[in-house]
Amino acid sequence: MDKNGIFVHNQAEIILCGSLFYYRIPHHLWEDRMGKIKRAGYNCIDVYFPWNFHELKEGEWDFTGDRDVERFLQLARQYELYVVARPGPYICGEWDGGGLPSYLYTKGIKVRDYDQKFLSYVDQWFQRIVPIIAKHQLDQEGTVLAFQVENELDFYKRCEDPKRYIEQLKEMAKKYGITVPIFACAGDFDIQSATGYAEEVMPTINIYPDLGTPKLEARSIHYYKYMQERNYPLMVTETSREHHLLRRLMLNGTKLLGPFNQVGGTCFGFTNAINNWGRPLSFLASDYNFGGLINGQGEVSKEFYEARLLSNFIHLFKEKIGQSRMIAKKVEFIGKEDIKSYPYMVELHNGGYVTTATNYENELESIKIKIDDQVYPRNCDIQLERLKAPFLLWNTSLDFLGIHTEIEFSSLELSQHFKVNNRHVLVTYTDYVGEMQLKLPKKAVQSIQCDGRYELEDERLIINLHAGESCHINSDQFNLTIYTLTPKDAALVDQITEDGMVLIRDEHVKSARFLKPLITRYHEISLNQFSEKNYVITNEVKHIEEYGHYRGYANYHFEFADEDDIIGLLVNEVSDVCSIYLNDNYLGTEVTCNNHHYVSLAEQNFKKDNHLLIRTEIWGHTNFHDEVLPSLYLDSLKGLTGVTLIKHQEELQGSWSDDAQTLTVHLPYRKLAKASAFLKLSLHHWATIKVNGKAVGHFNQLNNVVDLNEYLNEDDNVIEIRTNGTDAISHLHLLLGEQAHLAGVNFVEEGDLAALLSEPEQRSIDLPLSVKPGKLAGLTVELPQVNSENAYLYPKGKNLKLTIFYNGRLVSRVWLDSPNRPHLVGGNPYMVYLPSHSTKGDNQVVFFMEAINKDEEAVLDNLTVRILND
Repeated sequence: MDKNGIFVHNQAEIILCGSLFYYRIPHHLWEDRMGKIKRAGYNCIDVYFPWNFHELKEGEWDFTGDRDVERFLQLARQYELYVVARPGPYICGEWDGGGLPSYLYTKGIKVRDYDQKFLSYVDQWFQRIVPIIAKHQLDQEGTVLAFQVENELDFYKRCEDPKRYIEQLKEMAKKYGITVPIFACAGDFDIQSATGYAEEVMPTINIYPDLGTPKLEARSIHYYKYMQERNYPLMVTETSREHHLLRRLMLNGTKLLGPFNQVGGTCFGFTNAINNWGRPLSFLASDYNFGGLINGQGEVSKEFYEARLLSNFIHLFKEKIGQSRMIAKKVEFIGKEDIKSYPYMVELHNGGYVTTATNYENELESIKIKIDDQVYPRNCDIQLERLKAPFLLWNTSLDFLGIHTEIEFSSLELSQHFKVNNRHVLVTYTDYVGEMQLKLPKKAVQSIQCDGRYELEDERLIINLHAGESCHINSDQFNLTIYTLTPKDAALVDQITEDGMVLIRDEHVKSARFLKPLITRYHEISLNQFSEKNYVITNEVKHIEEYGHYRGYANYHFEFADEDDIIGLLVNEVSDVCSIYLNDNYLGTEVTCNNHHYVSLAEQNFKKDNHLLIRTEIWGHTNFHDEVLPSLYLDSLKGLTGVTLIKHQEELQGSWSDDAQTLTVHLPYRKLAKASAFLKLSLHHWATIKVNGKAVGHFNQLNNVVDLNEYLNEDDNVIEIRTNGTDAISHLHLLLGEQAHLAGVNFVEEGDLAALLSEPEQRSIDLPLSVKPGKLAGLTVELPQVNSENAYLYPKGKNLKLTIFYNGRLVSRVWLDSPNRPHLVGGNPYMVYLPSHSTKGDNQVVFFMEAINKDEEAVLDNLTVRILND
């Protein structure tokens, strides 16, 4: 790889590289997805390798079944797909913890930095995964083209020494056999922070642009020049999935086009993540689909046609586009209001030029272009639909195809070239009417048969064709047929023979049928059943990971004696989903963020000895570090750190600064006695808090209780609350209390939950089904009609959180509409994918049902199943 391009076996290639993540696709479907992306014209896939998908617990490794990366890489070679390998150690990828095992955070390790303890654990991962990748490099047994270390390190502001960190990862990779180019990608356009300018580590850029502006072109050109100065090709290793965007990137010098998540998938099991897409908090849905070429269920979108057209152009021009370069050449746009010109064109290797024009508006644009004082096209306009980016050729010889003529200009977009006997055939396309101007002496023409319009001048032939028209040219120099089709039809052409056009299978065309589930069986799961699995007697309150569990549920069992002055509970630093039961009475479920969660007990009747059960669920560890919420810190842990029994609450008053930005509160120590002290804020905006001059942190509506204890002194305490105005805070309360006693904790992971749901004594039931607040239940549905096909399942109802197994595998978590529902992103949060399987069976779906609204019953109204037909 150098500034001239990406060379594979000494041939320059444009790398069209779509993400295809093995860990989100059942292994028997890997070939299906590879075949589809290959037929779409892609020549490469990029692959994350999540560390915590293979190290299930510390020292417990698995590379079988869905984790068999050896087989995955063998299949990539079989399907002639290059591979960009990305084993981290951190991958992001909307995956639990960004791939980092959460046990690391129990050891006080500084992750993602030059920390020898962290790197010693990374070495354990690399010594297992890298030799497998190395074995499948291009110069050995496979198609691995490049190797990425880390991922968008420039977003992670905690890294203090990116240079030595990246260099250490590079050395590890080489130690375990990597010989292909090694790179690190920048996501925040800070190459120094992303790569540390480490030696022998190539920088690449991830670009997620605003498609509706020309800023993409300006940014692309900037980084093209930056890479040229350093003798690198411009590689955009992540970007959006639209192929009009990929065209624009390629026509601004990009040699690797990396649309991220072009093949969707599913977060099976408890592998979901949380992140900051909810501004500030969101949960990742089990369906992982960003609207790419192929969704998580294997369905192909209309982008299939656009992918084929882009890849056809790349294949047609081969090294000419592979070794192309950007040159200063002004293209004026006549008829465009938003942008009048563009100062660059693509110069093809050994001659020829390509440019484009993009419509950023919603209305159809009709334009012409002007190059070197010549206006094109002559007899029609270029019709631009929103965001379309047509390939416009200028002064391009067709000698490389064996056709001895030159295209002076063409708005008919070239797709493919065939040779049928002694006749050349060009497949072109347009939605409207296009023009091709060929440099062809009039005296050389023997005959022209044209469905559309043509003009034959002394040295030039001008042809105008609509879709469905053709032009047959016989000359002294060549015989040429130009077919003009619609873009969709052109995309489907596989070859042209004497017998006519041969089309490939239209992958986008799919049919489906719907059915209702045949049988439903139901059983209640008592709170005792759920809270006795894997019970550990302990009075030490720890995070779930500190007990050696990394996914699923943990039930914390607290005890306290009846005391008249208890007015509330403060569940300390709890995450991600918190359900509370006092003496088996359900007090509610909330989405939490490692915050202090307050629950009033004003209406509760206490017993002499009270049992408090707090069910916590790890939805996922954040895949992206953001300090706006405690749970979005990359090293945040799950569960809780205690329960404070609140015995005193009082409203505090303070004084505002002259600029109405800072509220100052004085708190005498005598008020605090020996109690645990917290500050509860009714916030409408963000606030930054200091206690006695020490910064405590940032707070907001989700994280609105401040632990004061480590900041207080035995004198007058000063609390400063900095916000954006007096209306940001409506109330301010001091909470005082003491810690509840932990009696034990129990854990429910995927296998434990499956066992709970296999209750033999079940009763038949019809839908709709109601479940009382706080109750747990299992629902079994039989789907024999699905056989071994792919299917969707859509549950409809309210106030239910569902954990769903299909044929024994946890396939989805769905949270139906409720007042406490989190912001779910990343795919369709209401859809359950039922993947095909290799053996026919009864196909059983089992739901773990949690009624999570304390004020209203949960209802499952109906279930709909959609079967996909191949």
